[in-house]
Amino acid sequence: MNRVNHFTISSLAELDGRMLNQTVQLFVEGFFKQAADLMKVGLQPCADAFKHSFIKEHYYVALQDGNVLGLLAVSSRKGRSHAFNKSIFQQEFGFWKGSLVHYFLKKELEKPINLNPEQCYIESVTTSEKARGQGVATALIQYLFEHLEYKEFLLEVVDTNVSAFRLYERLGFTVFKRKKAGFFDKKSGFNERWYMRRVRKP
Repeated sequence: MNRVNHFTISSLAELDGRMLNQTVQLFVEGFFKQAADLMKVGLQPCADAFKHSFIKEHYYVALQDGNVLGLLAVSSRKGRSHAFNKSIFQQEFGFWKGSLVHYFLKKELEKPINLNPEQCYIESVTTSEKARGQGVATALIQYLFEHLEYKEFLLEVVDTNVSAFRLYERLGFTVFKRKKAGFFDKKSGFNERWYMRRVRKP
């Protein structure tokens, strides 16, 4: 664990089951709430379904007073941050819903990324509602810069997430590629994915 600003940053692999549960809950609230509403399922069943998939060594969390306030994941050439089991989603959501959720999650969070050994990919960045605007995401990303020895840090942001884009710009990331959104992406409310990178100075 390390202190960054007034938060403690830790690898999820160093923490206990209670912290894992908080991390999974925050992940679901940050990335799956709209889908859960459409599927007419609660956030707790979603958290139960997701919990198995977290590769804890790939996740970092920001803590304060024993609570998880933010998280992010780091993927590399060695692997992504999740490994999904289709049968668990089918048990929680039913055969068809579970199969569909598994298909999209596997594509987004498990499919290998073409990276070289000096690159890492930052993903799943989110902060709890009560801690937004307090520098949680900044502290997490700065921790990566200081403790991971990659030369190039990559991430993506959608065109409608202006606040995240501005944060990444302030942290030294620049856009190097834009990709038009597909049909299902547009249904989620955005038009482009912007790919950004920061190269470590020699």
